[in-house]
Amino acid sequence: MATVEESIRYALGTDAAVAALVDDRIYPNKIPPDDAPTPWVYYTLPDSDPLESLDLDGTGEARHTLEVDVLADDYATLASVVDAVRSALNGYRGGQIKRAFWTGSRSEFVDAGYHAEVSFQVRAFDALIVPTEAGLPRVETRSTGLYFGGDLVGSRPSHSTDAAAVNDSLFYSTSQSKLAYKDSSGTVHPLY
Repeated sequence: MATVEESIRYALGTDAAVAALVDDRIYPNKIPPDDAPTPWVYYTLPDSDPLESLDLDGTGEARHTLEVDVLADDYATLASVVDAVRSALNGYRGGQIKRAFWTGSRSEFVDAGYHAEVSFQVRAFDALIVPTEAGLPRVETRSTGLYFGGDLVGSRPSHSTDAAAVNDSLFYSTSQSKLAYKDSSGTVHPLY
């Protein structure tokens, strides 16, 4: 199953402008070796926070800070790679990513060359979802039901108070504002 990091790698690796500039020199969560040819892209998710509430349809999100570092031999190449990365990721949706937003960039000259950091805020699904070849999630909840690969496979969870929920059912608890399961003995178990 695709992770957020794999979804980012897919977005960068399949973008024609990024690929033309850095080829396959895209490093998730691992700083490239000192002898790695430039330009290269390194990225990490240093901060991740689950969002406390679920959407009304029972789905949740997590918010991540994405930091993308770029190193190049000259400023013109650096600027081109930064522009390509920003263009590839700003507004991106696919895999685990619901939406990525560019939040800023900064650049500097360092001993190894020209360095830039490009920052994004990423909202992602709170559970692993297998992407389709088009990069869209295979599992999604819509107002009309639960879909897998675009096909309706189930109904949307009912909304109910804990007390009124039917035993042995999955439901959106209006008492707890969470997706929950009520077992056969009547005990309610929050799922998020």
